Amino acid sequence: AQKRTISDIAADLRRSEPMSRIVVGDVGCGKTVCAAAAMYIAVKSGRQAALMAPTSKGLHSYSFCVVEAPELLVQLSCCKDMGSQFLAEAACAIAVMAEPKISDVWIEDASTAAMSILYQAEDLGLGACWVQVRERKASDGQDSEDIVREILSIPNEKRIVCLIALGQKGMERKGQNMEKIETLKQEKVMRR
Repeated sequence: AQKRTISDIAADLRRSEPMSRIVVGDVGCGKTVCAAAAMYIAVKSGRQAALMAPTSKGLHSYSFCVVEAPELLVQLSCCKDMGSQFLAEAACAIAVMAEPKISDVWIEDASTAAMSILYQAEDLGLGACWVQVRERKASDGQDSEDIVREILSIPNEKRIVCLIALGQKGMERKGQNMEKIETLKQEKVMRR
C-alpha cells in the first residue's frame, strides 16, 4: 500500500495543478514514510516541503534552539566524549528538543523533525551532522543532555534529543558499496 500511495503522490506532483491528498491509515502503517517520500520528491523537483505534524497526533511536542554564537558552539563541542568536537567549527547548530508531557512519542517526533532538517540541509548543499545527546555522557561522566541544557538555558520540561551541526561541507563521502547494501538488505529486511 505504501508503494502505491507514494507512486500516486509522485504522479500528482508531476501535474501542474496543486495536489490535494490525505493519507489515512492505522498507527504504524507507514503514513510518515509516505509523507517523507512526498517531501523528498517535492524538494528534488524544485518545490518546498514542510512536515507540520510528524505523527504526533498534531501535538507538536518538538521545538528548536538555533545556536549561532561561536563561544556557545565551542562549549557545546565538549558535551560528549566523542562525536561532538566538530561543533566548535560549525557555522551554527540546532538543538532538537521535545516535551514528554505533550506526547508519549516525543523521541520519534523530535527525530523526525531532525531528519527533516538534515534532508533540507543536503538539498541546500550544506554540511550537516547529527550529534546524539540523549542517553550520552561527556568524558567526565556527566550527562550530555544536562551539559547542553545548562549551556543553552533550556527549561527542564524539554528533553534534548540531538544537536544538528550546520556549515560548509568538509568533504564529500563516497557512496556505499552496493554489495554491502545488498548484503544488509538480505540480513536486515524481512520479507513476507
